[in-house]
Amino acid sequence: MRRAAKLTATVGDDRSMERIRAHYLVERELADRLRTGTRADRLLLYGQVYDELHRRVPDHPSHTRVRDERSNEVHLQRLQPFLAETVTFLEVGAGDCAIARLVACHVRHVYALEVSEETVPSQEGWPDNLDVIVSDGISIPIAAGSIDLALSNQVLEHIHPEDAEEQTRNVCRALRPGGHYVVATPNGTTGPHDVSKYFGEVATGFHLKEWTTRELAAMLHRAGFSKVRFAALIRGHVLQFTAPLGIGAECASRMVPAARRRTLAGGRLGEIFGLVNLLAIAKR
Repeated sequence: MRRAAKLTATVGDDRSMERIRAHYLVERELADRLRTGTRADRLLLYGQVYDELHRRVPDHPSHTRVRDERSNEVHLQRLQPFLAETVTFLEVGAGDCAIARLVACHVRHVYALEVSEETVPSQEGWPDNLDVIVSDGISIPIAAGSIDLALSNQVLEHIHPEDAEEQTRNVCRALRPGGHYVVATPNGTTGPHDVSKYFGEVATGFHLKEWTTRELAAMLHRAGFSKVRFAALIRGHVLQFTAPLGIGAECASRMVPAARRRTLAGGRLGEIFGLVNLLAIAKR
């Protein structure tokens, strides 16, 4: 419990440990349905379990946390090099669509893909060039070759590893030749990053798999992307490196004790050690 109390102070979750434990037990129960379900089960479950989580955990941070507008602006900075008035943009797992709404002011059209209707707020007053699409969590119901830029931010970790590659292939199919896919997901070497971080060393909540840079880069190549780069936002600038450099930094971090790795992930080096940030380019 001492570790849990320290973590609550670190991440700013002001709920009691009793409420955090209640959240964890519900999330683990629901996540186990996804972990043990068949592919056919999961196609129905992705939306259902998130709707149920939000109903059963009314003090879930997504309901009570004040939206961090600065965080959304950071994501916009990450996408800025690829934005233009001619661009059609896709966000996979758009949540409350805060990022999609910001991007809509800079591009021709936006598709916001989500599995749970309960996470999407009222669309009154939203930009006319933004369409919300509810999907099964794997398929991308958009015409092939119609997307210039796609984003997956904190999504892949919530997808069953057997489904993640299929979803990524579907994103690749939706992109035009040479289109860009920006992927950010918690780094498995510094996890767990879901609510189970308070109770153990392995992700057992809705993070069904926390990826490493090596694993995700290999999966993107298998899914049909021709180039994969490590892309970090440092001091407002998107810096791109070859994927092996990102993999090397990740391997080096494994030499550091787990507690120290978590500290690095939450500090100034979080872009490198806390997240897997990759830019994938579709084959021309």
